[in-house]
Amino acid sequence: MTKDQLAVMIQDIRNKISDHCGISQDAVDIIPVSSFLWKMYNNDKDESLRESSNCDAIDGLLSQVVPSYRLSIMHELKTFMLSSLASITETLDFQLSQIKDPDETAKKEYQAKLDELNELKTNLSNPNSEDRRKISEVIKTVKSDVLSYLKQNNILLTQESLNQLLQRPEADGANGGEWVLSQINMQLESIATEIDRQITYGYSQVNKLLGDDTSMVLYDEGGFQKRISVDLTPATKSFADKACTWARTALPGVGIGGLIFTVLGGATVATILAVGAGASYIYHTIKGTNSQQRMSEIHNAVLPKIYCIMNDLETYVSNRFDDLYDYLVEKIKSMTDDTVEEMKQVMDNLKRISEDKKAAGELRKKINGDLNFVSSAKKNIELLLTNPFAK
Repeated sequence: MTKDQLAVMIQDIRNKISDHCGISQDAVDIIPVSSFLWKMYNNDKDESLRESSNCDAIDGLLSQVVPSYRLSIMHELKTFMLSSLASITETLDFQLSQIKDPDETAKKEYQAKLDELNELKTNLSNPNSEDRRKISEVIKTVKSDVLSYLKQNNILLTQESLNQLLQRPEADGANGGEWVLSQINMQLESIATEIDRQITYGYSQVNKLLGDDTSMVLYDEGGFQKRISVDLTPATKSFADKACTWARTALPGVGIGGLIFTVLGGATVATILAVGAGASYIYHTIKGTNSQQRMSEIHNAVLPKIYCIMNDLETYVSNRFDDLYDYLVEKIKSMTDDTVEEMKQVMDNLKRISEDKKAAGELRKKINGDLNFVSSAKKNIELLLTNPFAK
């Protein structure tokens, strides 16, 4: 192919490329090369073949284009890597910002609670602590008040109250004994109720000192239920009845009330009146004597029962305070156990806070290490493709 033919071919190719790509012809650089002659040159190493193949032009172009192309790829890679490292840095910074140390306020609150529980446990376990001393003082005071009240009412019930009841008109009636007994039992019920009230107050004070307002059953079956029961049926025929029988025997056929109106045999009216008056006096005197005897019977029958029931009340009071001491021991044990359990929970929370703080520190250390690595890599990549000697 001649040079003119080659020039025509080159121009034709330039035109087609320009039209197809929409660029100017000056922008289209065409280098003719003979791959056949270039191959022969590679085989024979004939310099004339090298010149004829025009391979030097291709080599020269490639020596210019390839480094530029490689440099452009390196620039793109550098940009991509810097962008990726920036994204990683942002992610690590966010993760670092989300790491929170445990709240020191919560830790202080848990520690204060632990100290409080430990003090409570010590106070509960130590019989000489201020709280235990106050509880003992409360129980001692209430017990003293109850026993004093019981002693006072024991004296009143066995002396003044019983005598006052026996002097009441109701005690002289047909059912006087039952009435006296019912009055005494009502007084016993009142005494027992007051005793339970005072002991209940003692329980409430103990609970208050223990910091517990829980309601509780203070006694079983409604407290002290015993009452006096005694047979008050007259033991023997009354002296008045005997007197009436004597009068009827002495004056047959005549009623006591009718002596002053009846004449027997040859007796004078004066004699009859004297007999009638004497019999009437005897009757009323004996009747009064019979009433006193009846009151004495009731007194003698009821008084021992009162002594017994008051002794039972003393036993009841003693048992109630034994129950209170048992309750106190059990309550203190229960509160101590609960306190120990709560202390374990608080210590677990404190341990968890310490573990969380340690874990946060370790995670923060790891992320900072990753950030340092990324920062170092970023600096190295930023130096890529630069001239460290350029000013």
